[in-house]
Amino acid sequence: VVDLQDCTNVTDASVQALSACSSLTNVCLAECTQICDVSALAACESLQRLDVGGCFSVKDVGMQSLSRCPALTDVCLSRCTHISDAAVQALACRSRLHAIDFSGCPRLTDASAEYL
Repeated sequence: VVDLQDCTNVTDASVQALSACSSLTNVCLAECTQICDVSALAACESLQRLDVGGCFSVKDVGMQSLSRCPALTDVCLSRCTHISDAAVQALACRSRLHAIDFSGCPRLTDASAEYL
């Protein structure tokens, strides 16, 4: 478990470093506002829970990469204002996914509900 919530100086370099920890199961990067790309975490095969709520610059491409994580069950993307229906579509294909928090994501449309 790694909890870096509210560490506003944490950047994509830290995400890249965390990707070397293949046994990580829970990563909290909530409110780490300098993070843009979480795609490197796709290397964490044991990742079950990811919280990037409030990481305003996180983009769809990172979520699309994370859809390859076989153990992923819980994702929080609340207030990630660059997330769109494409991220929902990618994550929805995960049969093990139990919870997704997309609250405060203004780019989502009715299509997101259909993907789920």
